Amino acid sequence: MNKVFNSFEELFKQIQINDGMTISFHHHLREGDNVMFQVLKSIQKIGVKGVTLACTSLMNTHDFIADMLGDGTVSKIQTSGLKGKLACMALSGEMPEPVIFRSHGSRARAVSDGELKVDIAFIAASAADIFGNANALDGPSAFGSLGYGVWEAKNAKKDSYSNRLSFSEYFKRYKYKSVLYRCRYDRSVHRQYSRSQSGLPKGKR
Repeated sequence: MNKVFNSFEELFKQIQINDGMTISFHHHLREGDNVMFQVLKSIQKIGVKGVTLACTSLMNTHDFIADMLGDGTVSKIQTSGLKGKLACMALSGEMPEPVIFRSHGSRARAVSDGELKVDIAFIAASAADIFGNANALDGPSAFGSLGYGVWEAKNAKKDSYSNRLSFSEYFKRYKYKSVLYRCRYDRSVHRQYSRSQSGLPKGKR
């Protein structure tokens, strides 16, 4: 089974995403992150509401989430860090629900212990194969370790027919010239996303 999809809209026809789900993201791409924007815009487009964001960190580039808090697409945030407009909203009491902060270590513990239950984990990676294996060490947009996303990859809820393969087993090292996002049910979405678009300096990881 080929687990690569060409768009998030196509992906969401194959996996169930409902009101009130908890979705997670890692922040390896930092201020160059465009993954969360594309995912949340697709979720907003199909009309899903009350999503809980469980992010390793939220930065200035994620200011767009303020509008989604306003229209109900996003209702809760759990994170390790908050900057920009979202931080101002939290400080001024404008959040619809209190923000839950955890250190990175505490967050990993919460995910692994089931305190933080993740329905869908969106993990940016620079290379992936048709079986759903991925890493960020290969490919032209490589950016290093995926440590922040490991617990989500292991613990996000899975469909009963999913056959999860580990990152180390059977990885074919398919060299896509773009970034692929590995999601729950071990699906990948193939999106054009160059190093220059990510804001990362060329030649560095």
